[in-house]
Amino acid sequence: MNLTSGNSKLVKGARGDWEVVVGMEIHAQVTSQAKLFSGASTAFGGEPNSHVSLVDAAMPGMLPVINEECIKQAVRTGLGLNARINLKSVFDRKNYFYPDLPQGYQISQYKSPLVGAGEVLVDMPDGAVGEDRHRAAASRAGCRQIPARPACHDVLGRSQPLGRGAHGNRLEA
Repeated sequence: MNLTSGNSKLVKGARGDWEVVVGMEIHAQVTSQAKLFSGASTAFGGEPNSHVSLVDAAMPGMLPVINEECIKQAVRTGLGLNARINLKSVFDRKNYFYPDLPQGYQISQYKSPLVGAGEVLVDMPDGAVGEDRHRAAASRAGCRQIPARPACHDVLGRSQPLGRGAHGNRLEA
């Protein structure tokens, strides 16, 4: 790698300089007593299908209702990122198969998330503090319904228990 003189973020290329940009997608599980779109418990270790609501089971006519505590935690995360808190946010359906989401879709935020652009201040090894710290941009943070582990069937061929999925208490930043 040939770095150009004067700016260590540029790499010399055959047809011009390239800027080095590193992107990350970070997922964090929100702590709550109930799933993102149902009142079912998020407690670990229950019997199979003991933490399943009619919404989780995709029963006809059952509509998801947002968990207010998860929204509050997402807003607090946004404030910690010094981010824009959007007064309007939209949940989208991503239509694809998950063994533990019988609705046939995952509820997620992408285009219009709860939290807009923000930043994380990173302390640098040279001891820089305050305004001299490195600023890492955060593009957005939103809530998403998450599936359970991908172990679809046990050795006896039984289906994935529904109670382990649809927690959805996840922030994407």
